[in-house]
Amino acid sequence: MGPFSGKEFEGEVFTGLECPDADVSYRVFEDCVFRGCSLRGVSFRGSRFLSCVFEECDLSLLQVLGASFREPRFEGCKIIGVQWSQATQLEHPEFRRCQLNSSVLMHLDLRHLQAIDCAIRDVDFTGSNLAEAEFSGSDLRGTHFFECDLTKADFRGARDYFFDLRANRTKKARFSLPEAVALLHALDIELED
Repeated sequence: MGPFSGKEFEGEVFTGLECPDADVSYRVFEDCVFRGCSLRGVSFRGSRFLSCVFEECDLSLLQVLGASFREPRFEGCKIIGVQWSQATQLEHPEFRRCQLNSSVLMHLDLRHLQAIDCAIRDVDFTGSNLAEAEFSGSDLRGTHFFECDLTKADFRGARDYFFDLRANRTKKARFSLPEAVALLHALDIELED
């Protein structure tokens, strides 16, 4: 299996790997860096990632059933169509300048999520705990927030978001104008200049 022939990897740097649809199940990666790798469709079933960094990688269609990610950092990655809800853990993830479109992050504990300057289009966060999450500079077009805990979440600088304030916990959430005006439409009120 080439670079993944072992079962445990610590402090390793993987650069420029191309192994689409590979089976990298039941491995442990700690403090590893993946740089410029094409891991499209790779199966990370049951694998554990502890404080790993992914830079400029294609991680689209990853298979994460039973996988756990603790404090992962993704920078400039393409992570499209991932069913994150199948992972057992996605703790304190940080996404910067990533494409997370068409992914599912339902019923996850995503407290302190950071999604900065990302494309997060058509993503489903139903039932997730997003307390103190930050979405600054991100495009949230078509993203679904329903029965989410958005307590102290920061949407300042985010754009194209829309959700029903009554269907989510939003105490002390932060929004900026003019984008926040869209939230009033779900309240069935009329606005006038």
